[in-house]
Amino acid sequence: MRSIVQDLSYAFRQLRRHPGFALATVLVLGLGVGANSAVFTVVDAVLLRALPLEHSERIVQVFAEVPNLGTARATLPGFRDWQRESGPFESLGAFHATVHSLTGGDTPQRIIVGSTAGDYFGTAGLTPAIGRLYGEDEGAGGSDYSEPVILLSESLFRESFGADRSLVGRTVEVDGRLTRVLGVMPPEEQLLRFGSSIDAWAPMAEPLSWMGRGTGFLRVLGRLRPGLTPETAEQPLQALATGLIEAGNTESGISIVSLQDALIGDTRPLLWALQGAALLLLVVVATNGANLLLARSLDRSGEFAVRTALGASRHRVARQVLVDTALLGVLGGVVGLGLALLCRGLVLNSVPELAPLAGSTPLNWSVLGYTFGIAVAVGLLAGLWPAARATNSSWSGMKAGVGRGSSGSAQRGRRVMVAVEVGLALVLLVSTGLMVRTVSGLLDEELGFEPQGVLTARASLPELPYPRATDRIRFFNGLVERLERLPGVEAVGLTSALPLSGRNDTGTFEIEGREWEDGDGPSIGKRSASAGYFAALKIPVLAGREFTKSDHSEALQVAVVSESLARRFFGDADPLGKRINIGWWGSEPLEIVGVVGDVKQSSLDQDAEAAAYRPQAQIPAPNATMVISTTQDPYGLVAAVRSAVLEADPNQPIYDVIALGDLVRESASRRSALMSLLLGLSIVALVISCLGVYAVTAQAVRRNGPEIGLRLALGAQGSDVLKSVMVAESKLIGLGLVLGLAGVLAATRLLEALLFGVTPFDLPTVATSAAALGGVAMLSALGPAVRASRIDPARSLQPD
Repeated sequence: MRSIVQDLSYAFRQLRRHPGFALATVLVLGLGVGANSAVFTVVDAVLLRALPLEHSERIVQVFAEVPNLGTARATLPGFRDWQRESGPFESLGAFHATVHSLTGGDTPQRIIVGSTAGDYFGTAGLTPAIGRLYGEDEGAGGSDYSEPVILLSESLFRESFGADRSLVGRTVEVDGRLTRVLGVMPPEEQLLRFGSSIDAWAPMAEPLSWMGRGTGFLRVLGRLRPGLTPETAEQPLQALATGLIEAGNTESGISIVSLQDALIGDTRPLLWALQGAALLLLVVVATNGANLLLARSLDRSGEFAVRTALGASRHRVARQVLVDTALLGVLGGVVGLGLALLCRGLVLNSVPELAPLAGSTPLNWSVLGYTFGIAVAVGLLAGLWPAARATNSSWSGMKAGVGRGSSGSAQRGRRVMVAVEVGLALVLLVSTGLMVRTVSGLLDEELGFEPQGVLTARASLPELPYPRATDRIRFFNGLVERLERLPGVEAVGLTSALPLSGRNDTGTFEIEGREWEDGDGPSIGKRSASAGYFAALKIPVLAGREFTKSDHSEALQVAVVSESLARRFFGDADPLGKRINIGWWGSEPLEIVGVVGDVKQSSLDQDAEAAAYRPQAQIPAPNATMVISTTQDPYGLVAAVRSAVLEADPNQPIYDVIALGDLVRESASRRSALMSLLLGLSIVALVISCLGVYAVTAQAVRRNGPEIGLRLALGAQGSDVLKSVMVAESKLIGLGLVLGLAGVLAATRLLEALLFGVTPFDLPTVATSAAALGGVAMLSALGPAVRASRIDPARSLQPD
């Protein structure tokens, strides 16, 4: 133990004696460790750790399996059936998001309330941080029960009410009605939102007219009975589904997925891709660190030879080198941990939906252990070769003139390590290039609508002030008229589902007089639109007409269909005048009056789907998205739009205000964020590998100085020396690029699920990346090569 302390003390003195070397090595190690730790804090919280809920492995999300629609949200009657029969579930709870307004202040504030049914919080194992839960019977009287109650989220409690604990038990005004605050939920409540921006929770007001078996709107949470897992619950689930079908339940099946998997969704490949890229950078850093340490050990060969001559064993000398490198690794870990804390937010920006899973406290023993574990491991691995070289130093070698440690084998080893750095840098550059091509391809996709110069905003009408369809129609018709009068407005429309907004309802499709072979119609997209909607988005009308203000609730029930629907189901026949039915839109047939162009609805990387539209006035929902085409900056209209809405209803806020062009760019944001992170890692790897090329070239020039001087003295030209050095370095860089191409073939497969419009081994991307890396690396070697061509023969041939 005493000798280890001595080694550490000596290592500290060496660092103080050579601060430039120590700083460079620690920073290089810190960059690699920091990138890995930043990604690992998210991977650990999201993929490796259990959710912070009681027996979270038994909590599942429950879905209905609907014919021709697949996995869908549950209907309220279906959920009640599941509750009654229970089957594999110990408890069940459900919620759906409803939009309300906090009123009573200077301006109304839009809040989203999670309306719950069943034992939602008991199923999750959550209790309020302050106050108490409401009982299920507190909402049993529907919208007419005596006193509404609410639970606040921690964020709403803090931001809107200043975290005033005395608020619990008092009332606030929601939609103009006094509502009692029962409690405040803990931060873990974010895990129960499933991506919704829930601000508060309340018991579900029922029955409502639209809560029949035809409308699936509930997100259902279940807790499996002890001993069951999502994998072992399959048989009792099927037994439950069979029993419900025999009892007349129209939902054909039930499926479950663990809550953790439901929250992670399709982000798993992205996280592993990031972790893989960070590990590649770590290898680049470790290789560069080994190069730096090997160069340092060559400079210290005289010291090691003297220690050996004075009786130090090879083991003791090697241990001293490894202690030096381990200390550098620890210091690199400290720097890396600081960088990880700063950069963790960048990782979460690429997958913001994982923020609730990642938590607000990134540091735990797993993260600390991982950070310093890889830091020390990288330091030790980087020190293995220098330690081996140190044990080969001898006093006799120094007297023979080789004590400076400049042997050809060490130089060849350094060159191999630099080639590895170049190869790994190429892998990262190609990965970045593939994501650049992907994002560019997504943003260049044909959308089917014109996003520029369009402002969008949502409004949702509470049920109590607007209980009837006529009330909602009157409000939205008056609002559209006000918006149309605003300066600079070209067209105004309303829709239930704005393209690329994440909203996309589906329903089964039937053509009057036609029967499908499997008995049930296929699934299509369905959405409502008002007169002016297609004009506002410049969606072309290909046949027939678009909706007009005469398409009201008392008029002929009509529909407009997309081009792909007309082509898929009617072929060369004219769809105009045909009568269709859309599931969950009632049983009355709809007459097709128009065909419009296809629109990318769900995402940029999915083909436009077959879709049908109905006039907004014929199915007046309580909420709608305003689409306002303008000749000016869309955001310049926000204040006027908000004033128009408040003029129609002083208690009605607008929300989700965004220019449609920005929404399109946000649709590619996840891949854009990944592209930015990979770009950052690639730049670091490029800089480090080029520094390696520079260092090994400079070392070679210094080692071969006398030979170069002799050549110049015998008549060689400086251009000949320059050429020979650059040819040697081009072979080194070429070897690195060949190694990198082999790595690209394997590594880019990790990105395959995230690519769009480009293959994992895209030749233009690979060629461009290789040319760019090779060019920059050659420039790194140019400086030492020029110095070599200008060596003074007289000075270089003088004895040391």
